[in-house]
Amino acid sequence: MTRRFILFSCIVSFLFLWGCAGAPSPLEDTSWRGVRITGVLTDEDGSAVRGGYVYAYGGERGTTLGPADAMSEASGIKGRYLLIVPFGSYRIVARKRASGSISGPLKNGDLVGEFPGRVFAGPPGPADFDISLRVFRQGLEGDPSRVLSTDTIVSGIVLDSEGHPLSGAHAFAYRGEFRRDPPDFLSRVTGRDGRFVLNLPGEGIYSIGARTGSRGRPGSGDLMGFWDNSIKSRRVSEGSRIRGVRLVLKPYSTTSP
Repeated sequence: MTRRFILFSCIVSFLFLWGCAGAPSPLEDTSWRGVRITGVLTDEDGSAVRGGYVYAYGGERGTTLGPADAMSEASGIKGRYLLIVPFGSYRIVARKRASGSISGPLKNGDLVGEFPGRVFAGPPGPADFDISLRVFRQGLEGDPSRVLSTDTIVSGIVLDSEGHPLSGAHAFAYRGEFRRDPPDFLSRVTGRDGRFVLNLPGEGIYSIGARTGSRGRPGSGDLMGFWDNSIKSRRVSEGSRIRGVRLVLKPYSTTSP
């Protein structure tokens, strides 16, 4: 009886020790760490932005308002940042507030930028996304409820009548025909390079152009122009990524189309 008990005790002890050795330590489990997203923040002149923060907004949010799902530490002297997120799809936004704050409404002079489209964070591992920040201008930012992040994208450049890149404008889209009401969808405000990215909700017929001024009804003195200089609507397919669109802006008047 004693021998059997000793043998049984030895077997149980062996199995316990083997199980402990074979099981991964919680300290070695790295699955919770998620995906590393890195990149460089620059301003409109291409200089590194130090002290900026990068935010990830997951799910199918139509805006980047409210708390982010993840936030980086402040970018370093060379503008480099590190953001760690769980697997998923995100909008990636960078901001640098003159006050040094990490949250709250942006003010004139702050810097803001967003990586075009949604970013998928998942296998095979780290991702690298550089983000260009522009100066925030109160009243010229698109209404966040109408600035989308989707896989249907029209991008290009906004130019003045002499063919120079135009800052302070935003591209727009109306469902169906052009109207003198505020547009249905807006891009972010263009920087010095005049580049824009306009996200659309999916397949449809749109009137697409660009303008300066506030986000309300167009008024005299604003600059406005349309794709191929025509207000004619065109069909955009689901998931399209149309690049190289040139939007030439001219003075708008109440007699304009």
